[in-house]
Amino acid sequence: MLFLKHYLANMFLFILPALIINVLLIDKLPSVYTNDFWQNIPLTIILGENITRTLIILLPIFMPISIRTSIKKVGFVIYCLGMLLYIFSWIVTIGNQSGTWIQNFISFSAMAYTPLVWLMGIGMMSERLYMRSPYRPWMYLMLSLVFVIFHIYHTLIVYWRI
Repeated sequence: MLFLKHYLANMFLFILPALIINVLLIDKLPSVYTNDFWQNIPLTIILGENITRTLIILLPIFMPISIRTSIKKVGFVIYCLGMLLYIFSWIVTIGNQSGTWIQNFISFSAMAYTPLVWLMGIGMMSERLYMRSPYRPWMYLMLSLVFVIFHIYHTLIVYWRI
């Protein structure tokens, strides 16, 4: 039983809040984020965004949780602050159904760039994978950065359309 508990307590637990927020709140977003968000997006952006998204979601399944060192504790604080920013970006976006935020790309794209903060926290808390590998925390950080760049670019394309 201890063996199973060891593998169930992985860094994916830190991904779950974002997934839950996305599932619970997606229907409450203004229509510009839902109706045609994926229409006329270049295939390279779609593939890059979805491949990196899948990797940053699945890779933490193979990362044990350990928040013992000071850098990991800082990573946990950054994760918590990032998650609060991410939740706030959803609340602001949902609360602005009138569309006044469309004039400002910074607020329009907040849900695209705020994940970088909580993903940085996960990267800082990660140390290794369960299996032998050349994995280093900077790899997750770089993967997260690439995902956010694709995500912001996708959002920018949608913003230019409206």
